[in-house]
Amino acid sequence: FFLQTLKNRPKNIFLDIGCHTGYYACLFKKVFNKIVGFEPASKCQEALELLRSENNNFSYYKCFLSNENKEIISRQFSDGWAKSKGDLVGELNTHGDKKFLEEKLSVYKLDDFLKNMKINDEISGIKIDVDGVDLDVVRGSMETIKKFRPSIIVEHYSQDLVSIMNKIDY
Repeated sequence: FFLQTLKNRPKNIFLDIGCHTGYYACLFKKVFNKIVGFEPASKCQEALELLRSENNNFSYYKCFLSNENKEIISRQFSDGWAKSKGDLVGELNTHGDKKFLEEKLSVYKLDDFLKNMKINDEISGIKIDVDGVDLDVVRGSMETIKKFRPSIIVEHYSQDLVSIMNKIDY
């Protein structure tokens, strides 16, 4: 269905927000001219580096997207995320019998990130899969959504999302 929404439109840039190991980048590598991924998880970096080396139309950034710009301490367990708390940066620690990595990472509004990186080409499609903070990503992307009116896949469906999108006649 997503690809059908693009049928008569240019397929310039696809933003894969929460790209994990790059499944959508692989799936759409021949559909879009350029794919830009966003993935903060350290455990995904090796796969994303390999994907970048094999696909010249793919790039990614190790950061979070949300509805504000800030720096956080990210606590990453091997089996998933924890809350961003603590004061150690880049050191392996333990929580009970689980090991985790704390790392300082940037959080950006997509609108500001695109301006700062001088990404001006048309955004044709966006996928948002960010474990429950999808609405914050949408809120930080409103200028981009209004300007380019891309096709959008969002993991977290809610009445709040529908309301936000209805306000901009989406």
